[in-house]
Amino acid sequence: MGDYCITSCPAKCCHVGKLFISEATVKKFNLNATKRPDGYYDLVIEGGCPLLKDNKCTVHKDPLRPSMCGQYPFFDRSAKVLLASSCKAVASGMFTQELKKLDDAGVKWDIQ
Repeated sequence: MGDYCITSCPAKCCHVGKLFISEATVKKFNLNATKRPDGYYDLVIEGGCPLLKDNKCTVHKDPLRPSMCGQYPFFDRSAKVLLASSCKAVASGMFTQELKKLDDAGVKWDIQ
């Protein structure tokens, strides 16, 4: 994958949805998020993540970026790993090496 996510990704996943983020992330990036009963925060994204600039993530390499962003397009769902078909890198087959590692480890996966 290299720097695809930083240099070429069209950031379609960063334009709508909800992220579960920590208080440290809210404070560091001064985000307008709603506190949840479990102590985490919901950041609702409509029209673009506030951490995007010119359609690129400004915090991609920051250790406090939302963990969901770092995991995308992989989602661990206990019985199998799901990959987001909406991700251009997934759709174009850029994750072949990662999927082979999952196969070699006996991990079930699917693209949805």
